[in-house]
This record gives sequence, structure tokens and C-alpha cells, in this order.
Amino acid sequence: MEWCSPEIGFRSSSFSIFINDLDNAIFSNVLKFADDTKVYKVVGNQFDGAQLQSDLDSLGDWAVKWQMKFNVEKCKVVHYSVRSIDVEYSLYGQPLEEVVSKKDLGVVFSNDLKVRRQCEEAYSKASQMLGLINRTIQFKNPEVLLPLYVSCETTLGVLLSSVELTVC
Repeated sequence: MEWCSPEIGFRSSSFSIFINDLDNAIFSNVLKFADDTKVYKVVGNQFDGAQLQSDLDSLGDWAVKWQMKFNVEKCKVVHYSVRSIDVEYSLYGQPLEEVVSKKDLGVVFSNDLKVRRQCEEAYSKASQMLGLINRTIQFKNPEVLLPLYVSCETTLGVLLSSVELTVC
């Protein structure tokens, strides 16, 4: 007879309950997925920026209270606008880095909302994979190369529709 620890099920369900109150005192929008948290708000003036900073402070206070501090190095600010209000955001008194794009769940989100960076990244990964296949496979039969490329593409999770496999 095998014994199963009751702690395993308890830990996962208690974590969901544990972070359930994360956004109780937050006026901005909060997205939670596993251990990832996003806070966003339309910032049209200095008051909106100050309110977003207040929400970041509240999140920081919550994290300290529950001993689950955010990693400030991984926290980034992206302005999705042609012009942005000049506000610097911080967490735990440390300034947050502003970036022009951020990768999230494999998708690159850029501040201009164009897919150029996503396509460049996909093209780069495809070129690397094709280069690897070209260097390591000597028998270049399309019946062998195409399934090999597709299996590598699936394994790496690279979505490519614009790159053609050419056989020399």
C-alpha cells in the first residue's frame, strides 16, 4: 500500500488562496498567472501615474507582508503609447527599468504594438535551426529534412510560416 502525502494537494490550493487578496487594495488592473503578475492602467496625466505608483507600493507592501517579494530586476515598464507621461515607477524604492518590448509566454509585446520583433525572433530561431540541420545532416533528401525540421520546430515551439526549407 502506497502512502500519499496530503501536503502536496494542500500546497497548490493554499497558494491560490494565498495570492487571492493580492489585488484587494489595487485600483489598477491586475493580471495573475502562476507566479507572474502584471499591473496595467491607462495613464493620461500625472494623477494617473501617481495612482499607478501607489498601486505598485501597495503590491510591494503586500509582498513584504506575505514574504513573497517581487524580483525588481525582472519587473519592467512598457509604455504602449505614441507619447507617454513622464513618470518614473519604482518598487521597494528601486526604479523600474523602462523597455521598448517585453516577451511574455513566448510572445513579444512592443511599445508600438507591431509584430516586427516577434517575426525577427521567429526568423532568427528558424535560421539557427536550419543552420544546425544543414551543418549536421549530410544526406539532404527533402523526405528526411522536412520531417526533421518540423519535429525540431515543434520541440522548440517556434512558429514559422514565412521561412521556406530549401534543399541544396
